Amino acid sequence: MWLTDGLYDGDKVKTDCATDPSELICKIGEMWRIAKTEEDIVSMEQDLSDPRIKAIAVFDLGGTQTFAPETLAIIKTPLLVIGAPKPSMGSLDLYRESRALVASLPKDNVRYIEPASLTRFDFLGVFTERGTNILEDEVRATASCVKAAQTSISRITRLSRTL
Repeated sequence: MWLTDGLYDGDKVKTDCATDPSELICKIGEMWRIAKTEEDIVSMEQDLSDPRIKAIAVFDLGGTQTFAPETLAIIKTPLLVIGAPKPSMGSLDLYRESRALVASLPKDNVRYIEPASLTRFDFLGVFTERGTNILEDEVRATASCVKAAQTSISRITRLSRTL
């Protein structure tokens, strides 16, 4: 979303996390030390929009609430937003994430779909040995999670052909 005029809102994140530190964005921010210094926050609040980008597909976005709502409301880049409604390890609350994102965007340039069979990890790209290692290291994924993500690649490929 940063590449289409969506801006990170450090004050909003601070307020949200002070209200409910158990929120996923707050836990991830703490765990990965995201935006913990003034320099980090200033860096994250920079405009990273790129006029060369003509359209974007967003796959089960996490962190919708970290964006300034007024910046989401003026995005002109056409967006395809795909939510993953099927529960799985790592599932996100669609009402706080993908559905909230769509509700914040201008209606004339967004298409939203929720294929019933998709889970959060269906959106991972083609795995390489290195990619699997990164996933296991970063999120301490179980072997079953990694295997499920690998086997779901064909499902997302089939879906992308129908869009």
